[in-house]
Amino acid sequence: MPLPHIRQLKPELNGTLNSRGSPLSGTRIQFCAKGLVPENCEQFKETITDEQGLFHFNGESELEFFAWLIGDPLYAYGIKVSYDSRELEWSDGGIGYSPDHVILHCEITEQLLCTSEP
Repeated sequence: MPLPHIRQLKPELNGTLNSRGSPLSGTRIQFCAKGLVPENCEQFKETITDEQGLFHFNGESELEFFAWLIGDPLYAYGIKVSYDSRELEWSDGGIGYSPDHVILHCEITEQLLCTSEP
């Protein structure tokens, strides 16, 4: 059905990155800005954590001209962290529309573990 609207594709992300409870500064983080994560990502954004392990990515949205009448859309978002010669990935998603904003608290152990809050 024709119904122009702005659809949030990826949330704005604010987060912290730690290892063994200590902030990781100067660590490269990539955010899948377009496509599914992580293996089918078409476009990555990249940032470096600050002294307190903080990072930020703007959200992604697009103008859609038609509204879903049957079923719900899917969304997915995730990050890739380059740490200690390894690429660690974390992702989340669901049915419905992407949240506008997500706060991530991430800890590197043997893998990348993140908890999120709206």
